[in-house]
Amino acid sequence: MSAPTRAGTPKVIRRLLVTGCVTLLAIDCATDGLPSGPPLVPAISETDEPPPRADGISAKPIVLRAVTYDESGELVHPDAFVFPHAWHGKRRWFAATPYPRGDPLYENPSLFVTGNGLEWAPPPGVTNPLATPTQGYLSDPDIIHDPVSDELFMYYRAYWAGDQIFLRRSSDGVNWKPPTLVLEGERNSLISPAVVRELDGSWRMWTVDAGTYGCRAQPTDIRLGQRRSRDGITWGDSREVNLSIAGWVPWHWDVQYISAKNEYWSLVTAYPEHHDCSRTSVFLATSVNGSDWTVFPSPLLGPDQVSAMRDMVYRSTFRYYPATDEVSVWFSGARLEDGSYHYALAMAHYGAAELLRGVSVAMAVPSATIADRRLRERSAADQAAIAAFVDHFP
Repeated sequence: MSAPTRAGTPKVIRRLLVTGCVTLLAIDCATDGLPSGPPLVPAISETDEPPPRADGISAKPIVLRAVTYDESGELVHPDAFVFPHAWHGKRRWFAATPYPRGDPLYENPSLFVTGNGLEWAPPPGVTNPLATPTQGYLSDPDIIHDPVSDELFMYYRAYWAGDQIFLRRSSDGVNWKPPTLVLEGERNSLISPAVVRELDGSWRMWTVDAGTYGCRAQPTDIRLGQRRSRDGITWGDSREVNLSIAGWVPWHWDVQYISAKNEYWSLVTAYPEHHDCSRTSVFLATSVNGSDWTVFPSPLLGPDQVSAMRDMVYRSTFRYYPATDEVSVWFSGARLEDGSYHYALAMAHYGAAELLRGVSVAMAVPSATIADRRLRERSAADQAAIAAFVDHFP
């Protein structure tokens, strides 16, 4: 892999940019936190096609098949970019990392395409992984398209003594430019980057800061942040995000702007208070400005609902289709068996109204007592696997 390059240090100018602020889009028009530079480039819009159909896809998640470079077929932390129309022959593009038996040696960002959503494989001409570490490990890829340069952007996290976010770019999905270092931070401070290109042409990145406690962090330890950029490369300082789930700890997320509804949507991975990230569920959250979030009270999917994900439902991704008011969701999760975690992806498809009804009914938060009892009922090998996962999370 080519040596990474370093983006310029952001120079943040704290001011309100009135000219060019698109107030009718229900986006937070304050540009506080945007690095200085030339005027923003307007968005390029297209008519969105209806979702591709696959036989048997419904609101019940179906486990999918993936061709991974390590031949395990086990993936975690997917991120989707679904084009309005085919781009270089494919409409659905994904980033994810193999994580066979929880081994970070293979947790390297990889690229996939699919026709029906259920069969994932590298695009023709691509050899996964797209990045490997020189030390430490990699994780948490996020993929997005820049309509101005007509490039795919793949961000990913690197961890050694601290956290770093790298970016690779490609004009065809096959040939990728060398990685560029775009952010650096303290340990556990740049978890699960989620990037959106705003309708005014600016960029926004949300991250999770778990501080020194990492996978054991509690609500008062977690800090959710956002940054802004003019080009997706040079980023401003972190700004606060207001998101809380009563009785739960937000852990990972995917964020998208739903222009048809004038709001942001997020799939938020969270675990119960007084527990750790080894037993997570996925919630839906919405926001009109990307800073202040409302989380629906019931998880979209939790443990024990899909056999391949009976122990955790992890970072997941989605695509909203305005033509039909439907949502495709790709979940990641794992089951613990014989002392090892086995990871899987599953796809579900919802009508938006159906999805919102399902997450609007409040549910009880699993108690610490129940969690402790479940842990005691595990075999010694499974308990060791849980401890290892908590000490090194994906």
